[in-house]
Amino acid sequence: MLDKIKRFFEYENWALTQEFAALEHAHNKPAIATLAHILAAKEIWLLRLNGRDSSAIDTHPELSLDECRMMANELNNGFNKFLSSLNKTHLETAITYKNTKGQEFTTPIGEILMHVAFHSAYHRGQIALLLRQAKNNALNTDYITFIRL
Repeated sequence: MLDKIKRFFEYENWALTQEFAALEHAHNKPAIATLAHILAAKEIWLLRLNGRDSSAIDTHPELSLDECRMMANELNNGFNKFLSSLNKTHLETAITYKNTKGQEFTTPIGEILMHVAFHSAYHRGQIALLLRQAKNNALNTDYITFIRL
C-alpha cells in the first residue's frame, strides 16, 4: 500500500504541473483560488502528519499563481521527505489532531494520505470546470493519463 500511496503523490505532482501550465495562460482567478485551497489543505495535513499545530493556516488563502507554485514546491519536498520516512507499518499508526473547528480526531496515517490525494482530485475537477466555463483549453489531469506516460 505504501508504494501505491507514493505513486498517488507522484500523480499529484504531475497533475499540479498540468494545472500550472493551464493557469499560466488562463488567468482564471476562481481557478487559482481553488488551487490555493488545495495547497493550503495539503499544508494543513503535512503539519498534522509531522505533529505540528495547523490552526493558524487559512484554508482559503489569496495567493498569486507564482505564490501557489512556490508553495507547491515546498509541499512536494515536505511530502517526499515524510513519505520517504515511512514503512508499511507506519500507515496503520494513528495520529491525533484537531480539525479547523477545533474538534479532535484520531486517524491512521495511511487514511490521511489517501484523503490528501482524493481531496486534491476533487478540487482539480472544479478547476477543470472553471477553465472550461471560461472557454479555456480543456485540462486533463486524469490518473489514467498519468499512468500512461
